[in-house]
Amino acid sequence: YRITKKDIIRYAHDEQDKNSMLKNIFSNDKVVEISRFKGLGEMPAEDLKETTMNPETRKLFKVSLTKKNGGSEKNQQKTTAKLVESLMGKRPELRLEFIKENAKFVKDLYI
Repeated sequence: YRITKKDIIRYAHDEQDKNSMLKNIFSNDKVVEISRFKGLGEMPAEDLKETTMNPETRKLFKVSLTKKNGGSEKNQQKTTAKLVESLMGKRPELRLEFIKENAKFVKDLYI
């Protein structure tokens, strides 16, 4: 989320963060603009630079893959490359398919 009031701009990474900022920074003011981006491709360049590229303001999350028993390292590399292409590539239908197949396994979306 991008939360804006006059010259104050803050970015929240989830609903809980957004609500906290509205309460604590913006004092539940009614004159606040809230924008939500579904993906990086929707963000204006200025927002992308601030939230993703700026080392002082971006948030990085470590992703770890567990080694499957019995699988060769080469097969695991191919599987991982295919997964990254599905999630980060140019074909949104692959992301949708991944979400449909894996949404039931999600336990905790907030880090």
